[in-house]
Amino acid sequence: MIHIIQIVPALAPEYGGPARSVPNLCLELAKLGTRVTILYSDLGEKFHSPNLPVHPNLNYVSLKAKIIQGVKPVWIPNFKPTLHNLCDGNDQVIIHDHGIWLPHNGHVAAISDQLGIPLIVSPRGMLQPWALRYRRWRKKVAWIFWQKSRLQVANLIHAASGSEAEGISKLELKKPVVIVPNGTAIPDLEKYKSVSEGGKCRMLFLSRIHPSKGLLNLISALSRIESRNWSLNIAGYDENNHQQDVERAVTKVGLTNEIQFIGPVENDRKWEVYSESDLFVHPSFSENFGIVVAEALASGLPVITTTGTPWAELDEFDCGWWVNPNVEDLSSAIEEALNLSDDQRQKMGARGKKLIEKKYSWKAIALEMQKLYQLILTEEDFADQEIIDLSPKIN
Repeated sequence: MIHIIQIVPALAPEYGGPARSVPNLCLELAKLGTRVTILYSDLGEKFHSPNLPVHPNLNYVSLKAKIIQGVKPVWIPNFKPTLHNLCDGNDQVIIHDHGIWLPHNGHVAAISDQLGIPLIVSPRGMLQPWALRYRRWRKKVAWIFWQKSRLQVANLIHAASGSEAEGISKLELKKPVVIVPNGTAIPDLEKYKSVSEGGKCRMLFLSRIHPSKGLLNLISALSRIESRNWSLNIAGYDENNHQQDVERAVTKVGLTNEIQFIGPVENDRKWEVYSESDLFVHPSFSENFGIVVAEALASGLPVITTTGTPWAELDEFDCGWWVNPNVEDLSSAIEEALNLSDDQRQKMGARGKKLIEKKYSWKAIALEMQKLYQLILTEEDFADQEIIDLSPKIN
């Protein structure tokens, strides 16, 4: 039997996309008959408990972590012996490591190399150009002295989009890059019925409140809109007190009546918030996928996002706006969306929902991820820097 050991720095909701996407992927893999273990760090009582799907083929192993500011587990005692023990046994083991830069990623590479166990690394957007520029010199030193060599131990590098794959291929790792996108749940929209807000267009931002998400650009863009026939809810976990910066920007441009900070939303409340909205805005500078974009589309919302995300399909399927990550283009897209009728926006949202159902359901993604694991087990000889696209296709 194949045993996939999935390694995630943390599963607390504050950790962002991987905390949701990895357990959901693993649940679908378990349903397909694969044995899966998720090894993750417990960040302690200051953080919310993770949502852990249950299946007989799915197991969780957590280790207490020492953390610095934010949610970065810099030291995980007993990580190396725990992973070593998980690799023992009669099953055919594959290690799938999500994320880079952290000390435990070095232990993963070392054990893979020592035991001859196949390794996949998912950088999770951490090799995107914007991410590499953020705290640039620290990352440049880490890349030269240890991070690049760790990645070169891997058999394959997993990318969640074509743009992420192209960026990775330029780093001269001489490893094949395989594209398998993330997925999303498909909500039962009948369960979450909403009431219109007096003709106002209800906009939503839902993600981590972090500089990379472009909220300051969004506030500046909204300040250019003459009409006040809209509202914006900002939902998500505050990271490193960035919300204070955003709140100050809102006050400065006089939009405190239009913009509300509603805090983190999870589970049913998250889908309720999507259902209570008319338009989703995600002004991020950099995403390897952008799970919240998929969730919004699955909820029947048209989406405005930037070319820093891999969502060119918004234009292709006429279900949103894919614009440059600057204030002027964001403002123009928002103005255009506000000038549409409710019926026009709903038709755009219906097209987006159909796209997600056909291409980005978790079941479809798990089937493609199985193919990725087979690529390792067959030990095929891939050309250096080859990009292999296993994204589900729309027939």
